[in-house]
Amino acid sequence: MTLPIQPRPPRNPPQKTASRGFAFVGFGAPVRGLMAFHKFKIGQRVSYRPSRDTFPTWYVVTALLPAMNGEFKYQIRRQDGSADLVVNEGDLRENRER
Repeated sequence: MTLPIQPRPPRNPPQKTASRGFAFVGFGAPVRGLMAFHKFKIGQRVSYRPSRDTFPTWYVVTALLPAMNGEFKYQIRRQDGSADLVVNEGDLRENRER
């Protein structure tokens, strides 16, 4: 006699916890707010400044990565294609030139 296979219940969407105001997104990293979204989109031109001693350089967002330590990460590529980096959302600035 074989038992019928039961499908797994669907995963619950991120929910706000009781008192902290965090939502768990990606691999369980807490992100403030009920719904968390990436600020930048794939293909968007952004500036990245690794330290205060350097000038910002223009990059293109190539991948949206899950949150770690409460902050989304992005994979970015230099305009000339010479370097790929993984950076925190707070280290990027939006290109406001049109």
